[in-house]
Amino acid sequence: MTPRAVVEAWSRFLVRVLPPIALTVAGTLVAVRLLLPATQWLDATRGALASIGMVQNVRLGDQAVDYLARGDALSPFQHLWSTSLQGQVTLVLPVLALVVALGARATGARAGRCLVAVLLALTAASFVRSVQLTALDQPAAYFAGGARAWELGAGALAAVVLARWRPGTAGALVLGWAGVLGLLATGVLIPPTSFPGVAAALPVLSGLAVVAAAHHGGRGGAHRLLSAPVLARPAPLSFPLYLWHWPVLVAYLSLTGRQTASLLGGAAVVALSVALAVLTHLLLDGRLVPALRARSAVAAGLAALALVLPVVGGAAAWGAWMQHRVQEALAADARPGALALDPRTLVPEVEGPPLPDPTDLWASWPDLLERPGCSADDLPDEVRTCWGGVEGAARRVVVVGDSHSVQWVPPLLEVAVDLDLEVVWMTRGGCRLQDADQVEDPECRAWNERVLGAVGELDPDLLVTTVTSQVRVGGGEELAPRLLPPLREVAASVPVMGMRDSPRYDEAPTECLLTTDDPVSCGADPADLYSPEVLEEVRAQLPEGVRLVDTRDYFCSEDRCPAVAGGLFVYSDDNHATGLWMESTRHLLRRDLAEVVGW
Repeated sequence: MTPRAVVEAWSRFLVRVLPPIALTVAGTLVAVRLLLPATQWLDATRGALASIGMVQNVRLGDQAVDYLARGDALSPFQHLWSTSLQGQVTLVLPVLALVVALGARATGARAGRCLVAVLLALTAASFVRSVQLTALDQPAAYFAGGARAWELGAGALAAVVLARWRPGTAGALVLGWAGVLGLLATGVLIPPTSFPGVAAALPVLSGLAVVAAAHHGGRGGAHRLLSAPVLARPAPLSFPLYLWHWPVLVAYLSLTGRQTASLLGGAAVVALSVALAVLTHLLLDGRLVPALRARSAVAAGLAALALVLPVVGGAAAWGAWMQHRVQEALAADARPGALALDPRTLVPEVEGPPLPDPTDLWASWPDLLERPGCSADDLPDEVRTCWGGVEGAARRVVVVGDSHSVQWVPPLLEVAVDLDLEVVWMTRGGCRLQDADQVEDPECRAWNERVLGAVGELDPDLLVTTVTSQVRVGGGEELAPRLLPPLREVAASVPVMGMRDSPRYDEAPTECLLTTDDPVSCGADPADLYSPEVLEEVRAQLPEGVRLVDTRDYFCSEDRCPAVAGGLFVYSDDNHATGLWMESTRHLLRRDLAEVVGW
């Protein structure tokens, strides 16, 4: 291995992968702008840049533990996490081989054996990491490079071994069919939530078995089936088909409002994906890629990089324009928001479109999202705190819980100066306050074991947390599971405001607003969401010292729970309010603070 060989390896990868990815990304961005709601535009530009930059898996891994645990729509680029991982490994492996070769030359060792030893060690370490992380946090493990690199490392090891050894006819016969059956069994027997971990060993080893068998299995070998024209001829379409199938499916689901494709819709998705794959193959593999390969390695790689620059520039410019528009809108005059829900309040007529801008509904949460230490998601065993309001104030309020509890931080910060409050929030996405002994998730259990101790050290004047869950159309609201033991413990020494949960919808109300001519239909009837009987049942179960706050009028008027009111969008997704909306409920929170603790 030489520096020139490293450059040539990079060049081959870039020439093969970048042009079809760039074409797919460009086409998908156009489709996003024309077909998908504005709520998905900004995220699409970020996904596009992450895909071309080969860091999509890193981005999705971060989102898998997003501390607001928000219900994002499907990204048309999320399938490109695997090409990003492949790119990262492909760019690192040649450098690793060069370093090993130089080290072997300096010590007089055999470079091939050294490389195999290093690959074995790294692959084994990655596999162990995969098993450990999958058991602790499967969504994060799914996209983690360190937990998935072993799958490519196994392929690299196989390439080294198969360059020197091939199985005999009988061995190839067994390996080939065992590999085919293993791949089929993967799709039938193993649930997706098992990956990566040990479960990924079956498809990886099965694929390697098929490769090892190659065409050496004799007349009965699996290669005779796999090389049949009906399977072999479409093979060049496999990569472009992989690139196109997911954006087409996401567009179909978004346009139809379905969760899964119907039989006819699925057939249409497949047909359009195949057509786009054929066009991509003819345009790139038939013309562009051969022309690039005719150049020198360095020139070909640079040309491939140059091809993606217009796509990168376009996506970056579109994203920057949307972000500028979002910030410009947020700097505008305040809107009445929740004040408009009260028929006794006269509010001015709102001019202009609702805020925040639908291209980034989460932009009104930056004060919470950007402060270091606000969430425990990145350090699972620690309870981390975030501070706001008036430093050294006469009163301290602590907010504890998951993303639905965090929603009460913006209105608390709005009233902090008037009421002389120091606001502290301790959060963990998807992990509410509950009895740690009954929590299955190990990270959430560890967090709950520590959080009450952290609350005690702060000696707060009030604790705020959400105490109900599942406020949905058709009923289902209940006292949050496993909540009573920690509530009893904390309420023995600290007054507690137990907030009724915010509504949850099957479809994000703001996306509904952008795709319908009937905005009223995007909300709900309060009677369908809230039950007075449930409220009284919950109130009767709460321990002494916990005051239940009915938050219905934070989100609903007497006859409607709207998706937009007072010039503000109410929801960021299907179950979280926008930061601007929550800030507009400050008058309601101030009323409830006066009733609960007399402030």
